[in-house]
Order: sequence, then C-alpha cells, then structure tokens
Amino acid sequence: MSKTYEALKRAEAARSEAVRQDTTRLAAAVEAGAAPAASAEAILERGARVAPEASAPIGDPGNLGQQGFDIGSEFGLLTGADEYFEVRRSLRSAAIGVELKTILVVSSLHGEGASTVVCQFARAMADGGRCHVLLSDLNMRTPSLRRLMRVLGQKGFMNVVADDEPLDNVIQASNVEGVSVITAGSGRYGAIEILDTDKAPSVVNGLAEAADLVFADAPPVTLYPDARALAPLFDGVVLVVEADTTPVSVATRSCQILRDAGANILGVVLNKRKDYIPEVVNRLVG
Repeated sequence: MSKTYEALKRAEAARSEAVRQDTTRLAAAVEAGAAPAASAEAILERGARVAPEASAPIGDPGNLGQQGFDIGSEFGLLTGADEYFEVRRSLRSAAIGVELKTILVVSSLHGEGASTVVCQFARAMADGGRCHVLLSDLNMRTPSLRRLMRVLGQKGFMNVVADDEPLDNVIQASNVEGVSVITAGSGRYGAIEILDTDKAPSVVNGLAEAADLVFADAPPVTLYPDARALAPLFDGVVLVVEADTTPVSVATRSCQILRDAGANILGVVLNKRKDYIPEVVNRLVG
C-alpha cells in the first residue's frame, strides 16, 4: 500500500506542478495588461475547487443539507470556510484605494462553472446578511441564476432596458440571507439588441445604487461580444478557468480581449480542480 500511495503522491505532485505552472503563466498574462496595482492580485490563485454548473439551486445557509448545494460535499464546491474567507480577503484587498463595488464574473467557454462561482461569491460576500449583495444575470444567452437561486419572477434586466420597467420592480429576494437577484428577464429582444441600446450602460451603472456590492454573470468571453461590452462598465472583472480543461492559450486570449475592452481584471479563479489521489487512500494514510 505504501508503494502505491507514494506513486500516487508523485503523480499528484507532478500534476500540481503542471497546474501551478499554467496558473503562473496565466497570472503573468493578466498582470501584463498594466491593470491598476491595487487590483492586480489574483483571486484564489491557489485554485478553489468548485463545482460544475449545477442544476440544483443555492440552498438556504441554515438548511444546506436538505436543499442540495452543500459546501464541499454533494457538488464539491469551495472546500471550506477558509476559502470563503480568502475570497472576501482578496476582494477587500483589491478594493484598497479604489472603488470596487461592481464585479463581473466571466469564463472563456461554456461549462467552466462561472454561474456557480458568481453565486458562491455573492453568498460569501453577503456574510450572513452583514452585506447586501445584488446578484445580476447579464447572461442573456444561457441565463441560469433564476434556477440556481430559486427565484420566480420572469422580469429582469432585459425588461428594465427594453420595456422601461423600474429597476426596483425586478429585484427579488432570495433564500440566501443578504443576497438579492435580478434575472436576465424575458422579451422579444436579443442580447445584442439589449446591450446596443443607449439605456443599457445607465442601467448597469444603476445597479451599484441598489446594494452594497454587485456581482454579475455574463456569457463566455471568446464566444460572444457581450462580455467585452459589459466589462468596462464594471469596477472589476474575475475570469473563471476550468482546471485541466481550458487551454492556457484560450484563457490568455480571454484576458487580452478583456484588456482590449478596457476591463480591470482583478484575477483568476481556477475552477473544478481535481484531486487524483483516491479518497480511500487518503483515509487509509490519515
């Protein structure tokens, strides 16, 4: 058993070193964009292990085991309170000396888990209701926050822009204390038609007045122009990268697209990091 375990440890060490090198190259690509020094810190550079896009909603913090989004177990989300603390600490450090009230979370490709990550960010920063966080679904291609956060209202961002619906009318309470939600909404307009209006930037800017902190989800950077249109309207942008799957060249291209759009890239979340040592072996060796 000891020889098997040592072999597995060496394989894991080799994989971890490869991931570390990829992360270092990606972090270097982010910092090469001459972002403001106060915002250059990479968020969770050591690699948060978070879940793939899940069909279950974010549960009530007081009833996680029954509602299906349990931290670190059923879906393998951020692996503990320490990493949530690290998220809060990193974001607060990035905000020193600059205004950091609105944050856009994006990925390079579909399926990297950006929607799940943005929900977890909102929940972590709400800190049990100590901070009022507004979670906004600006992914009008494949919206998912309405399902993930278990809100019922149909009207959302699109209706505010296209139908002159008051912003206050589309903000919904969630079952996560301190987190409110604006869904993508519904209507006859496409995403480009919505974002190309004169009103869209003012609505995005108005989100900051509705809460202490705003997190927004957007479509993949390399597949649609939405994120590059939205990025400069936010105080900061976080890029979600799927470990062992997203090529470094694709993530680097995403960073370049965002920089060219005028985004303030706060850092990168390394998502869905895997542990290749079987759990049974870890238990046996204590």
